[in-house]
Amino acid sequence: MTRRPAMPCTRRRASTTPLEVSGPIAQVQSEEQIFADFGQRAGSVYHASCTCAMGPDTSSGVVDARLRVHGIAGLRVI
Repeated sequence: MTRRPAMPCTRRRASTTPLEVSGPIAQVQSEEQIFADFGQRAGSVYHASCTCAMGPDTSSGVVDARLRVHGIAGLRVI
């Protein structure tokens, strides 16, 4: 589901008991107003993440099977 169809659905769910719409969005009523408000207040939810190769030694990976970083004592990737 893209954000556009999901927004009215989310608002309907948030309006049910025991939930309620609150804050600035409570004043927004029409679908057009909802999308305009979303466009003004929406921001990135970018969450940086990455991977690292797993292998028994530095020639094949960065971490071993127990997530210990090769060559750095006491450091693990979790």
